[in-house]
Amino acid sequence: MTDLWTNLDRIIDAAPDAGALRNHGLGPIAAWRMRARGEPVPPDIDLLAHGAAYAAVTAAPLLQKVIDILQEPVLVLKGPEVARLYPERTLRTYGDLDLLVADLPAAERKLLDAGFGELMPNRKVEGHHHDSPLGLGNLALAIELHRSPGWLRWLTPPSDAELLHDAVPSATGVVGACTLPPEATALFLASHTWRHTPYTSIIHLVDIELIRQQTDPAAVMSLARKWGMERVWAFLCAMIDWYIYQDDRAPGPLHRWGADHLRNVGEQSVLRFYLANWGRGLAAPTHLEQIETIAHDIRFSFVTHSWQSRRQKLGRVAHGARLLARPASQHFKS
Repeated sequence: MTDLWTNLDRIIDAAPDAGALRNHGLGPIAAWRMRARGEPVPPDIDLLAHGAAYAAVTAAPLLQKVIDILQEPVLVLKGPEVARLYPERTLRTYGDLDLLVADLPAAERKLLDAGFGELMPNRKVEGHHHDSPLGLGNLALAIELHRSPGWLRWLTPPSDAELLHDAVPSATGVVGACTLPPEATALFLASHTWRHTPYTSIIHLVDIELIRQQTDPAAVMSLARKWGMERVWAFLCAMIDWYIYQDDRAPGPLHRWGADHLRNVGEQSVLRFYLANWGRGLAAPTHLEQIETIAHDIRFSFVTHSWQSRRQKLGRVAHGARLLARPASQHFKS
């Protein structure tokens, strides 16, 4: 295979504008690659790199403050742990620190008492794997406390206690901060990507490719079989090989259709978003788990939440049904 970054040059050059690079998290990489090739960086692309640089310098101090308040270890799930996979940590942007804690309600109360505030207090979902993001003053980075990493519903991963017990030191260097071992990180990133609708974002594929390069393929696949993620991992690796590296062994037609928007660094339509979201359960190991997951995901799309009445929910569904070809982000902002 050719170099990852050389292949990303081709993908970045296909982006129609800075907005497309922003949507796919590629802004900082685009600016970095342009500078490496001796090309001028347009101001709108250069601006996209600033957020990643800010996160890189503020993550560790914020994490240290959280640990000082909680007085207990925390497991860092993404953010700086993903950024450390890149040649420079300023190449991966993120807006919050996802932290797994042993007792979420107790940890949340400690942070609120210490001056943190809920950023989205009315958007809680019963049983969700994390609560409302917490912010501190004018800091752009938020804190998301997790009661679980947020696995795909059919998986059989280790318990939170096991994850905390088997964790390794965090890349931040903050005492009391830990993270998942490489193979578990690979599967967590794959699970996270698949949960948030397969093939939505190019940067998630880049994340998975970078951790794939740093892990033993046999060890990851062995763990994937144990957790029930064998098909998810295989599907994502096949998409990376085909889309990024232009491997001749194309994924199945449903996967190519679901990722068609990536060809032009575009965005999923409303139709493709919902079908991909509802169809992700097809990656479950058994037919029963596939049926149960698909039924759950379809039902969840029509469930009302604390911030949305049944009338509002049905109105949005009806509105989306009339505009199936438009970008999904426009539908969810409307």
